[in-house]
Amino acid sequence: MKSPLANLRAFLSGYCHFADPNVTMPLSLWVAATYLYEAFDAFPYLSITARVKRAGKSRLSELIGFTCSMPFNVAGCSAASLFRAVQENKPTIIWDEAETLSSEAASAVRAFLNVGYRKGQTIPRADGKHGIIQWPTYCPKVFVMIGDVYDTLRDRSIVVEMQRGEPGKRFNYEIAKLEGATIAEELKNVIAENLEAIQTAYLETDTPFLTDRDAELWRPLFAICSVLCRNDIRELSRIAVDLATEKTAEIRRYGFTNQASQDEAERIIRREEYARRAVADLLSITEKRESISSNEAVTLLRDIDIAPWRKYEGVGLEGRMLADLVAVLELRTKAIRDSSKPYRASGKGQNMFRGFTRKDIVSCAKKYNIKPSVTQ
Repeated sequence: MKSPLANLRAFLSGYCHFADPNVTMPLSLWVAATYLYEAFDAFPYLSITARVKRAGKSRLSELIGFTCSMPFNVAGCSAASLFRAVQENKPTIIWDEAETLSSEAASAVRAFLNVGYRKGQTIPRADGKHGIIQWPTYCPKVFVMIGDVYDTLRDRSIVVEMQRGEPGKRFNYEIAKLEGATIAEELKNVIAENLEAIQTAYLETDTPFLTDRDAELWRPLFAICSVLCRNDIRELSRIAVDLATEKTAEIRRYGFTNQASQDEAERIIRREEYARRAVADLLSITEKRESISSNEAVTLLRDIDIAPWRKYEGVGLEGRMLADLVAVLELRTKAIRDSSKPYRASGKGQNMFRGFTRKDIVSCAKKYNIKPSVTQ
């Protein structure tokens, strides 16, 4: 029988694509830690980011919301609302479109976030009836955004950068929600059963391979790991070092402020997606042949009723367009002799055409792990 943490990792990796599948380890430990965050001196923020849209950021935040303690979803919130939510509900705040927090207009909320990762931190606010009230700020927080995480938030976060890719399972909200609820109940129970052991481990945990701030942030996760999945400590150490060190990269932009770079990144990703689809379709239409001309390939591709080629780029796929597209994956057209016509030494090109060989298509597909598409 799998442990709740193993079930959570399978849950996350099933519905999300991760460039490094092992990142589900710290993610699962972070979610588990939301059930006892008050036992720790500090608790890391979780910043989920990507350089392009549709990379799975919101999906991951949904899955975390299904499995963490007391999820509280916001896409914009006043400081007063946050103060009250933390005091009354002790939530896990999940903040979508958090790139807006880099603006000066969000200064009051940013003050709340700057201190809210440490236990006991409060922000004073005047109240007409009660004088000065010290509002609590400490609770788990998830931030979802496009672009780089701004410096103050990044310093307090475990940053997970998502990349566009195909998850293993098709997402259905209600089914995933039910699966998440089962895992959440398992996590809650296993944390309650091992609470004292985790608290003891927290006091004894030492991570000298991390800097002071990151050691403080990762300490709760290592404490839980040492109790619930001790054999994973070494791998967790590797991942912690990698994720902490990635934060030393120079910040390039906040959210959409560099729109030209954003648009270019989107264009590159979209082009590669369609290149992969083209190779998958070429695999299908050349299954019983050694080669195909570019013109015939275009005709057959456009005839696939469930393929995008009739309207690709608004005008439909053409020969030169197909050649440029698959060249992204290093599949190139070449001069091929037409074996159906008799060989002629004279008359340039009369028994030659430009196109693709089945051998080259299969080689490209194998290199990029592409399977034939379903054409019917």
